[in-house]
Amino acid sequence: MTVIQKVNNQIVKAFEKLYEQVFIVGKLTRDRIEGLILSWVNVFPMLESNHLQVSSYGVNVGMNPSLDVELIGDPVLINEHTLPGIIASLGNNRPAITVFRAIQKAILWHRKMSIHSPYDKIYVKLLISIQPEVKVYLGTPVLT
Repeated sequence: MTVIQKVNNQIVKAFEKLYEQVFIVGKLTRDRIEGLILSWVNVFPMLESNHLQVSSYGVNVGMNPSLDVELIGDPVLINEHTLPGIIASLGNNRPAITVFRAIQKAILWHRKMSIHSPYDKIYVKLLISIQPEVKVYLGTPVLT
């Protein structure tokens, strides 16, 4: 066997090992994301019991699985006066607390910006993936 053939064989073996490692890391990442999604799925009944109704959801199954959920809340039931009690009632349920704290911040910033336009609904959009995202809209979003 020549030196070039030996080097070629070593390169092929290195790429085979690299491919094997990428496959393992990809599977671990997908498993982690699926676990994260399942942990959020258990949160939705708690959100609904605190006046956020699921209006739509979607699932992305692929290299980067995700769960996309939209919720609607009534500002008469979810407002700066009721939110501290809602958050306190959640115990240490971090996903649910994250959602209601995001709503709390949106309401606070809305007031601080001296925006006096009334809003009839609170819209929450969740994207649950490697890094979950929470978006809050006070009033109907035109562009999302």
